[in-house]
Amino acid sequence: MLRTGAAAALVACGLSASLLSPACGFFLAPSSSFRGISRDAPTPPSSLQAQQRWTMGMEQIKVTKDPSEEEIKALGARSWPTWGCGVSKFPWTYEGTETCLILEGDVTVTPDDDRDAVEVGVGDLCVFPDGMSCTWDVRAPVKKHYKFE
Repeated sequence: MLRTGAAAALVACGLSASLLSPACGFFLAPSSSFRGISRDAPTPPSSLQAQQRWTMGMEQIKVTKDPSEEEIKALGARSWPTWGCGVSKFPWTYEGTETCLILEGDVTVTPDDDRDAVEVGVGDLCVFPDGMSCTWDVRAPVKKHYKFE
């Protein structure tokens, strides 16, 4: 059986992959032999380590500045529906992955979690991940072609 990541590391060290608890980041001893925390067990993760594990699993907003016309044509982006709004600030939660091509405007999209905020403007091709909650700060009226998947 091919193992990757932490499970592979355990097997390489001669340990059972069942000793890893990915939910909390600790190595657990089998219940029949557990007599407390082993000196060889790794220390519990710091809050920074826990935060890094959390954000590493989250998909970031992707912005392609000045995509080629070939890329835009390959996506069929100019045939997608359009949406626009005036200067405003509003919360939004994505129910599906959105790909959009910004035609007009100036926007900062700030996720509610630890993902990076992005600045988007005319010509940018953006992909917003499914399930992400964020705030759109529209500083100049925006118009975009969009597609949800």
